[in-house]
Amino acid sequence: AWGCSPQTVSGYKDCSCPVTAVISGSPSICDGETAQITVNLAGGSFPYSIVYTNGTDTYTANNINSSPYTINVTTASSESISLVSASDATCSGSVSGMANITVNPLPSLNLSGNPEICEGETADLIFTLTGTAPFDISYSDGTNTYTENGITSSPYHVSVSPSTTTTYTAVSVSDATCSGTVSGSSMVTVHNLPTVNAGNDQTICDGESVTLNASGANSYIWDNGVTNNIAFTPIATTLYTVTGTDIYGCENTDQVNVNVNPIPIANAGADQEICENEYATLTASGGASYLWSTTQTTNSIVVQPSQTTTYTVTVYDQGCSSTDDVSVLVHTSPIANAGPDVDLCAGENTTLTATLNSGENGNWTT
Repeated sequence: AWGCSPQTVSGYKDCSCPVTAVISGSPSICDGETAQITVNLAGGSFPYSIVYTNGTDTYTANNINSSPYTINVTTASSESISLVSASDATCSGSVSGMANITVNPLPSLNLSGNPEICEGETADLIFTLTGTAPFDISYSDGTNTYTENGITSSPYHVSVSPSTTTTYTAVSVSDATCSGTVSGSSMVTVHNLPTVNAGNDQTICDGESVTLNASGANSYIWDNGVTNNIAFTPIATTLYTVTGTDIYGCENTDQVNVNVNPIPIANAGADQEICENEYATLTASGGASYLWSTTQTTNSIVVQPSQTTTYTVTVYDQGCSSTDDVSVLVHTSPIANAGPDVDLCAGENTTLTATLNSGENGNWTT
C-alpha cells in the first residue's frame, strides 16, 4: 500500500516497508456515551491487524481494510488507549501515539421539599445539583415548563407563588458538558386565607362600653389595645381592625366601626311658681325627641298641678338620652273674711275688719 509492496521471495519475507500505526485523539464524552479514537495506518498492505490496550485490558481488531480506522470505546471512567502492535498479513510494524478519553460524569438534578404557604405567599423549590457548573435546568408545574440557566451553585432555590396547591417536577438538567438525570418533585400546598369577620358596625353613647368579637379564625389581634370578646369603653368614634390567624398561620383582616354618639344635654327649663288652679307651661330643650314623666312626648307641655310637683323630662338624640327635672311650686289661694255684716243709720260710721288665712294683707273695694 502507498507505493510500498512487500514481497515474499522463496520463503523470505520482505519487511522493508513495514506497517506504521499512529493512534490519536482526546475525546471528551459523557458517561454512557461511546468515544471514537482514530488509528492512522500506513505501509504494508491490507488487511491490517492492530492490538490496543487501556492499561488493563487488551483488545484486537482484525481485517482492517481502510485507513484511518476508528475504534469505538465505551468506558465508565477516563482512560488512555495505546497501541500494542500493528501488522499486515506478512510483517509486524511500528506503533506510536496515545489517545486520552475523558469521561464526564452525568449531572443530576433532584427536586425536594413540600412547603406549605398561605394564599398570596411564595415558596422555595429546592434543586440539588451535581456535575460541573454552570447548569441549565427545567421544571414543570403540570401545565407549563420553566427554565433556569447559568446556575453556579447548589442547592439552588426558585421562588414560586401558586394560587392553588401545585406539584412541581424536575424535567431536565445539563451542565457544561452533558445532559443528566432528574428526580424528585415538590408539592406546594396553598392554604386559603381565613375569612375573618370583625362583626357588625356598632353605635353606642358616650361613656358606654362595647364588646368586639371577631370570628372565622383561631386567634385574633385587634389594634388600639382592644382584646377580643372583652368589653371596653371607647372615647370617640373609631374604626377598629382585627387580624385573625388560622391553624396554618395564615392571616386575614377585617374592620368594624364603633360610632360614639354624644349624650344630649337635657334642659327642662327654670322652676316655676303658680297659684292654685293656675296652669304652667313647661318647655324642654336639648334633644330631638322628648318624654315627660306625664307620658307626654312634645317638648312643651301645659300642666295644672294641685300641689307643688317635680316633673322629669327625658330627651333623646341619636339613640342617646339624658334627663332633667323642673319643679312647679303651687301656692294655695288665701281665704278672705270681711267680718259680719253691719247695719248703720245714715250718718253713722263703723270699722270693718277683714282677715286672711295666709296672714297677708288685702285691699278693700267699695
